[in-house]
Amino acid sequence: MTRRRLSLALVVAAVLSDALVIGQTRQTQTTVVRGRVVEFAAASPAVERAKINLYSLTDPAVMFSAVSAEDGTFGFDAIPTGRYSLRASKPGWLDGSYGSRRIGLPGRPLVVSTQPITEVVLQMARGAVIDGLVLDASGQPIPGSEVRVLRYVEGVGVENGIGVGISANRLTDDRGAFRVYGLPPGNFIVAASPARIGADTGAAPRQLSAADFTNSPTSNGSPKEPMGVEFATVFYPSATDIASALPIRIEAGEVRTNVTLSIRLVRVVTIRGLLRSTDGFPLDAALATVTLVSELNDKGVGTPRTAPISREGEFAFTGVAPGHYSILARVVPGRMQGIQIRPGDLAAARYGSVDVVVGQRDVVSDVALSPGGAVKGTIVPPSAGSGVNLSTASVRLAPLDPSTVMPVVASSSSGDFQFVGVPPGRYRVVVAPPVSVEADWFLETIQVQGKDLIDGELRIASASVVDGVVVKLTKDPAQIQGRLLTPSGISAAQYSVIAFPVDRSLWRNSPQRLSQVRPGGDGRFLIRGLPPGEYNLAVVAAQEELETLLPSLLEELIGGAVKVKLAAGQHVTQDLQIVGVPSGGHRFWP
Repeated sequence: MTRRRLSLALVVAAVLSDALVIGQTRQTQTTVVRGRVVEFAAASPAVERAKINLYSLTDPAVMFSAVSAEDGTFGFDAIPTGRYSLRASKPGWLDGSYGSRRIGLPGRPLVVSTQPITEVVLQMARGAVIDGLVLDASGQPIPGSEVRVLRYVEGVGVENGIGVGISANRLTDDRGAFRVYGLPPGNFIVAASPARIGADTGAAPRQLSAADFTNSPTSNGSPKEPMGVEFATVFYPSATDIASALPIRIEAGEVRTNVTLSIRLVRVVTIRGLLRSTDGFPLDAALATVTLVSELNDKGVGTPRTAPISREGEFAFTGVAPGHYSILARVVPGRMQGIQIRPGDLAAARYGSVDVVVGQRDVVSDVALSPGGAVKGTIVPPSAGSGVNLSTASVRLAPLDPSTVMPVVASSSSGDFQFVGVPPGRYRVVVAPPVSVEADWFLETIQVQGKDLIDGELRIASASVVDGVVVKLTKDPAQIQGRLLTPSGISAAQYSVIAFPVDRSLWRNSPQRLSQVRPGGDGRFLIRGLPPGEYNLAVVAAQEELETLLPSLLEELIGGAVKVKLAAGQHVTQDLQIVGVPSGGHRFWP
């Protein structure tokens, strides 16, 4: 076993403020907290009118609030002793956290004792701005277009489909102008979705004249008949495919202007069809839903559309632009507004899905409704007679497709589990190992028909049965252990050690490969149960467990991480040392 000692240069920027007390505690020992809010790397650093919040980490109901003065100073009086989170915020700025070594990274707790704290510094950075126009092919503005800015991570893609930044109005104004501010540094994709000219309410799509047609990108001469058109969603600068979008790189505080998106007119069609039962199941239109999902919806662009269903099961979507779509239909007996779907409802439900490629012609596509699929399997301990109660384990199918709900299934005492009425789609198998006082159990492998599902997905079709899912457990998992050495006077418990894959493609849908632990008082940490592979080890100052390890955060941590290779059942020791660096930044020394 090889032991390496590495030094992580972690700049801990102190942070505090001038204030008004919003919460009170019953503790009698109190002190004062004084500080200043400054702009990161600025000649005139004071940040005035920033809101400073001091949150208790032991009592969520306790919070103190202040506003920084003109010179950036702030203060809190009569603060009870304890551990606190200290943060600064201001519209258009990036939040600053006490102990964060760099803008955008989490901070560490502020420990308040009976001694006054008078020199805390909170660093903030101005948010970046993307400013531009949405125009048509002839350079005319397109008001009412929805503009979204999506975080893009190299090797991962769009982070989570959630737009970032602040916009006074999500829609372009009468000049076709938009302005999104408060953006963190990073790479971004800008998307514009014009309002539909036609709608499912029965309004006809705008009719394309001969003049419009000759300017259309799909033109090859004047049409014999008028046709409906819509403006297509585009990604900067003018791509209709997100894979062809040009990411924009911006730094903290940068103002990027003249970002122009050129919208194109495209011919739109109608998708119509009929819901059909394949097994004589009675179709109740009142309990049925049919949804049109675009491939862009998973990227955070646009929203799925629903259509009314007639008594005979007919449906129609009008004004559909070219692209790849899925028609999803379901009938769930007992479904009512606001009532959670029960497992019994899923067993009696019917589902159907059809993939559709839309071009220049109307599409007729019926949807056959069938029972959901089934998944059967068993949980296997490493040896017979291990004494583990497998009924305390549970298995879950985590949907990778939107709008799919599945319950958790507990295994039997013999380890068998079964899902019925599974909606068609893609799933990740998630296992909670059994609870035992004799030993800690960990997941070793998930296999079906020789395929490892640790990083893979399980595809379920209508009325299909996936049998033979085998979940193997182990009491001796792979582990990474070590000691986090810190500068004098700083507790290792104020940091977190994060392990994440070197392979970026595993960042999004492989949560079992992401782990964060808090070292003990002596700085020792232990990470157990990671699947075999190569990992990055990084340290962040953190006052509490991070709820989500987003790809954008992991990307920030790569520069200061050390790589560790882990085989099945292998125990690796890796020490880390944190050293403050006055100039900022972070690095490792071997």
